[in-house]
Amino acid sequence: MTLLRNHSAHGFITGAALVLLASLAHAQGMTESAAQPPADQPSADQSPAPAAPTPPDQAEAAAAEKQESASESNLHLSAFVDANYAYTTAHSNTPVAAHRAFEANTGDALTHNGFNLSWFGVDANYDDGKIGATGSLRFGTAVPVYLGGNKTDLGIENLTQAFATWHPYDKLQLDFGQFSTIYGAEVAESWKNLNYTRGALYFLMQPAWHTGMRVIYTPISALTVTGLVVNGANTVVDDDSAPSLGLQLAYAPTQRFSLNAGYLGAVQPKSSGDNFDNLFDLVSTVHAGDFTLILNGDLAFSQRTAQDFNAAGAPIRTISTPTYFGGSLALGYQFSHLFGAALRGEFLQDHHNRLYRYNNVKRVNTGTVTATLDLKPIEKSDNLVIRWDNRIEASNHDIFANKSGT
Repeated sequence: MTLLRNHSAHGFITGAALVLLASLAHAQGMTESAAQPPADQPSADQSPAPAAPTPPDQAEAAAAEKQESASESNLHLSAFVDANYAYTTAHSNTPVAAHRAFEANTGDALTHNGFNLSWFGVDANYDDGKIGATGSLRFGTAVPVYLGGNKTDLGIENLTQAFATWHPYDKLQLDFGQFSTIYGAEVAESWKNLNYTRGALYFLMQPAWHTGMRVIYTPISALTVTGLVVNGANTVVDDDSAPSLGLQLAYAPTQRFSLNAGYLGAVQPKSSGDNFDNLFDLVSTVHAGDFTLILNGDLAFSQRTAQDFNAAGAPIRTISTPTYFGGSLALGYQFSHLFGAALRGEFLQDHHNRLYRYNNVKRVNTGTVTATLDLKPIEKSDNLVIRWDNRIEASNHDIFANKSGT
């Protein structure tokens, strides 16, 4: 159960969220049983009696059972539920800023108050070392918020991931299908992040998923090179002939430090208006005992010209290279297995008003500060997470509703 509290420049949003995790790994049970010593193990000075020959039919059955067990050990299943309660002191149904992705999208307005089922998720993965398959299903109010795009008409709006894997050899992995993005410091699953609510940087300035091919190469243990050939970002099918190309270098010399530098770019500008024509992403993580420090920065610009509009909706200027950038710094400390805390600060600048698209606005600056208290009440288990999330937001424009609803 996670408690969350949100404070905009004009009001508060508070809430509670419950995250339950359940996992089944067939390999675990087999490993434990295999580790048990035989009941009649001979002593060091006693030679074991010669074993009787095994009949052919029993030998074939034993081999089949062994092969089946090995196959089951490569299959991993997991499920989770993420629910929350939210409340805002603005007492208004007025739609709020687009980057408040943690609020349930109910059409023309975003809900602020009450209970909410954010996620019900099921994940399945099979990998025998040579070939594999991964599938992830998501249900709940977060589906249209995080997994939007052109999925609805295709009947696969509840798929997070669905891809096949091939390992030509140990250091090389090829994935083909739909998979989560490699960019950014946060992911959609809240318990994997330091804070419950995802940041504005994650929601507005970073892709969520891709469709295409991913190549992962590990020349040495400390370095991973990932390449993408995809249909841009957050799209299943692409009307443009040219794909987008991505590259990421991940350097982790120790378990205490990692540095990821990535780029995603369109071969030609997307006619559909993709905001990720050119995206540069940097993530650095430091672990020092019970401390965790995460830095994430993004810079993006479009290859297309765009027009800006005044309050009446008339075009007032043409922008040759729309640009936006942002940064996030998060600090977490685990006091014990039971209790932890985290603090995240963000600053975003939509330099040419291409993300928010407010009329008669040249530049939108947004800042957020989020503090999270974390409780894991089950000893030596991460399967129940209770969080209280407190969030402050501010902008140089009136993009947040106040208590009077304006």
